[in-house]
Amino acid sequence: MQLLSLTKWGALVLINLVVNTVLNAQITVCSGGCPSGTSIPDGGCPTPTTSTINVTGVGTIDNTFGLVQVCVYITHTWRSDIDMYLVAPDGTRVELSTDNGSSGADYGAGCTTSQMLCFDPNAATSITAWGSTDPATGTYQPEGCLGAVNNGQNADGTWTLEVCDDAGGATGAIEGWCLVFDNNPQGASACPVYVNCPSADDCASAYVLTGTSGSLNFDLNGCTGDYDASCTSACGLDQVFQIDVPDGSCLKWWVSNDNFDVVGYTYINGCPGVGTEVTCSDNDAFVHQWTNNTGATQTVYIVIDEWGSSTCTDVGTGTLNWEIIPATTTFTPDFAVNTFPYTQTGTTCGAGNDIPDGNNSCNSSYDGGEDLIYELNITTAGTYTITVQNTDGTGYIGWFLSDSVPQPSGCGNWRFPTCIASATSGSSNTAINCVTLNPGTYYLLIDYFPSPTCSNFSIDIQNGCSIINCPSGDDCASAYPLSGTSGTIYFSIDSCSGNYDASCTSACGPDQVFQIDVPDGSCLKWWVSNDNFDVVGYTYINGCPGTGTEVTCSDVDNFTHSWTNNTGATQTVYMVIDKWGSSTCTGTGVGTLNWEIIPATTVTFSCTNNNDTFPNCKCIQPGSANLPGSTTSYTEDNPGGVESIFCGTIENNQWFCFTAPSSTVTFDFVNVTGCSSGIQAEVYSVSGTLCNPTFTSVSNCWNPATASSGTVTATGLTPGQTYVLMVDGYAGDQCNFEIVNWANVLPLEAIYLSGKVSPSGEHILKWSTIITNNDDVQGTFAIERYSPRTGKMEVIAEIPIDRRDTFTYVVYPETEMGIATYRIVAYQNEVQPVYSNTITLQGTFDGISADISYVGTNREIVIYAWEPITIKLNVLSLSGQIIKSFTQTLDRMQSVVIPLNSIPNGSYILQAVDIHTGSRRAIPMIVY
Repeated sequence: MQLLSLTKWGALVLINLVVNTVLNAQITVCSGGCPSGTSIPDGGCPTPTTSTINVTGVGTIDNTFGLVQVCVYITHTWRSDIDMYLVAPDGTRVELSTDNGSSGADYGAGCTTSQMLCFDPNAATSITAWGSTDPATGTYQPEGCLGAVNNGQNADGTWTLEVCDDAGGATGAIEGWCLVFDNNPQGASACPVYVNCPSADDCASAYVLTGTSGSLNFDLNGCTGDYDASCTSACGLDQVFQIDVPDGSCLKWWVSNDNFDVVGYTYINGCPGVGTEVTCSDNDAFVHQWTNNTGATQTVYIVIDEWGSSTCTDVGTGTLNWEIIPATTTFTPDFAVNTFPYTQTGTTCGAGNDIPDGNNSCNSSYDGGEDLIYELNITTAGTYTITVQNTDGTGYIGWFLSDSVPQPSGCGNWRFPTCIASATSGSSNTAINCVTLNPGTYYLLIDYFPSPTCSNFSIDIQNGCSIINCPSGDDCASAYPLSGTSGTIYFSIDSCSGNYDASCTSACGPDQVFQIDVPDGSCLKWWVSNDNFDVVGYTYINGCPGTGTEVTCSDVDNFTHSWTNNTGATQTVYMVIDKWGSSTCTGTGVGTLNWEIIPATTVTFSCTNNNDTFPNCKCIQPGSANLPGSTTSYTEDNPGGVESIFCGTIENNQWFCFTAPSSTVTFDFVNVTGCSSGIQAEVYSVSGTLCNPTFTSVSNCWNPATASSGTVTATGLTPGQTYVLMVDGYAGDQCNFEIVNWANVLPLEAIYLSGKVSPSGEHILKWSTIITNNDDVQGTFAIERYSPRTGKMEVIAEIPIDRRDTFTYVVYPETEMGIATYRIVAYQNEVQPVYSNTITLQGTFDGISADISYVGTNREIVIYAWEPITIKLNVLSLSGQIIKSFTQTLDRMQSVVIPLNSIPNGSYILQAVDIHTGSRRAIPMIVY
């Protein structure tokens, strides 16, 4: 064949074209008798209605000549009920459409291909985008790969269209359909390769995955339903994959491109029925994640299940994606302790943050602060007393004892240790008595609460402890006396007898008795912790069981006993701790008795981020973002018997408090995930005392018993009044959730104030804060100064709170010699104010400044040198007697601290003597 072409320059060019391919003509083959009216049974899936076409004269089909379109005419009043598949003569099955078209009607409008709806791989739009308002005709990409049939097979033979209706309430019929063969079709090589059953049909034939990451297409067609998921009652066809996960590494896997409702679960040590389930979810978008902390490589089984009908025969295809993330570098302890007793002074300053946020199993709120780790090597079983002292006298420091160090592993997870004991505090001792340790290695973490500062501390670990044993406390006659308004005592009932039986349970066991005097109008709260037995506790007044009056009784381990003395006189109260034992009542146990006597004050709410107990609530307010929450790790809290008016049982509840913005408030719970039974919630108004609160429901009690979204609506509220929202995991379920358009309003937890006096006499105030939630910080810092005229702290300046955590402000004193007392108050988000410590700046003399700092019960003078100086400091009584004397050489811009705890409250004179010049100055000083 020759063509003559004229170039733009006017020359003739001869082009030879060689055509190597002989093009075939398009072939269209249709079913007969259109419209046939072949009825599709309503709700008839998975059994399909079929229609066939017998093809002759087409021959081999591949990527040169093959099937290019499937066109259908199906009448149906609700087209998204339809599932449709094409089956070729060799059995190749292609998904055309399942559940598409929304509430529209019909596939096609007539019996010619131009009137039908045609499936074409080259169409601009996928059938999955077909909506109820789109026309019933046109071309769409099928859900499956049509080129799979163009695999070199002989097209001559029977082609089958399978159609079924997978929902009730709408009907339809197959009227007719056509196959269109033509040149340049999509070939089989363009289609994804699928893992099909019998490969991967069960554990015995599990498909082996290799490598640290990958993707694999799978097809449940032809599979059996061997296993059922624990997180859903539905069943379906399933497929199993296996992969080896090294110790410390994390396996992540998820399913994409799926055309069915996915249920996925992960097993180790065998398949369902034999092994241990570590993940389960029926949420299509869920990413399964499991970290191997077993100490050895594990063969992990991944089960992909079809959420199917009651006959478990639904089918589906999709893509399995997996990734193995290796363990990251571990860290080593800072100190090894091999002999006891052990004492040391140290500092967290510069130690760094070894354990990131949220990974300290004992107390995650301290994660993020500078910390030190002590390795305790215990060779002899026994009891130990651990005391940590914050020697700075400011800030928050704590210690946490675990059976191992949290170690980083893959997926950003950590190996969580078992928490054995912990104690936290500010400036006071943090001690735990009678920690029982068996031979082994333990890890003690000294951690500072995250803030701009760090802490000096001393640590003391002693062998042995003080523990109460019978016969002391064996009965009422030998009841062990308690004193003080609060305390902790360690006891053992191993050698006790069983003198008394509880009224709230039929069980019996050895018991121990403690007594304490409770003033009229006060409330006694007591509870048992660190116990290794099933506790029964009961409280009596006017005598022991059999003679006195029972006022509390509970056989719940973590129940807090509360009793308010309204008798008009001080009462001797008997606390009986009983062992829920066997029928022979010979059980033993040890534990910790905790008690507190508090005035019977009205309920007030402590706005904290630790919302595990009432009234320690997480304060929330309406906001633009959703508030995340979780019932994981929370414990049972049943103040005032709130469970008796709740619509369910309480196992792991948490508390949110809020100020009502209007008479009606709604809490929309969404994204309830990670669990099977879900959450339950209710809103209450609270009255009465902190010791014996009274709860009144002001909302519906939401209790769906499934992991679903829902709404709690509180009505009849008084705007401006505080209410509480209680959220609990149904039957102890541990769920994640979000509350729509609510936010946490407690960003600020503590303020630490310090100050200096400049050479020219200005008072320079500096304070730092602990910010626990920076997302919604609103409010004002008020600077207060003591007024001798009114005898009160008065506001002298206000500055807005921003996202800084260190603030500086200069004050020009008005009093003679610059003596003034200051305090910082934070008013934030309309919740209760947060107060700093109080300081007194005394003034400047002879190149130095002095101030008195008060933190709790600790008092100290801070001397600051503006220039190098050697001074002798005398604290004098008003009669001139030296109470305390101190000599110090200071460099320029150096400070020194003089403790004042040994000096009684009163008025004194602070005298400074320059050792080199002999000059001396004095200023008055008040210690309170």
